[in-house]
Amino acid sequence: MTAQTLQLTLPDGLLHSIAQRVAELLQQPAGGTGGAPVEPWLGVSEAAGYLACPVSRIYDLVALGRLHPHRDGRRLLFRTADLDAALAQ
Repeated sequence: MTAQTLQLTLPDGLLHSIAQRVAELLQQPAGGTGGAPVEPWLGVSEAAGYLACPVSRIYDLVALGRLHPHRDGRRLLFRTADLDAALAQ
């Protein structure tokens, strides 16, 4: 059996629309609920790994008021968007 080739020419606008839709679908959580992807919570050590800094730097940023953690009891929890925002200050 020989391989066959299919060639398809699409207008740029249609190709762009298809690429956008694929990107949207890839950002959906598994299960395809259609909502925004759920960003996982990071503990202090994971946050330090994300920012490539020592754990003590995370505590310093919290003490300085540049990071505003969510709390689960005494545990400090962060979202990557919050960590990114703290660096942008």
